Amino acid sequence: MSTAAIKPRPTTEDDITAEVLRRFDSTEDPRLKHIMQSLVKHVHAFLKEVQLLSDTLGVSMLTDLTSKPAGSTESTVFGPFHRADAPERQFGDSIVGVDRNGTITYVSGRVELIDGRIQGAQDAG
Repeated sequence: MSTAAIKPRPTTEDDITAEVLRRFDSTEDPRLKHIMQSLVKHVHAFLKEVQLLSDTLGVSMLTDLTSKPAGSTESTVFGPFHRADAPERQFGDSIVGVDRNGTITYVSGRVELIDGRIQGAQDAG
């Protein structure tokens, strides 16, 4: 068993930028190192500044799509969603809150791991 300390996962925008920059620290070519670190700083600053533009340009979706494990269902920036302590609903119940003026959409599915069912997950019917 390794005794190496486990680094905490970056959780803020600045943590993520610092981690990406750190990954270029060992780049041997000084020019390439400078170019890549400068690119990261500028791209991250640009995406922070314009916020939702990353969704408009497809950056969020591309990142999401390319980081999913092989064989898994793709997730999206639209979901899946999880809310702790959400009320349990019966099959067919609406999850709509107060505003009921939109178009009704019906969705069905199963929750599974790549290698099989999640123990304790319930089928809708």
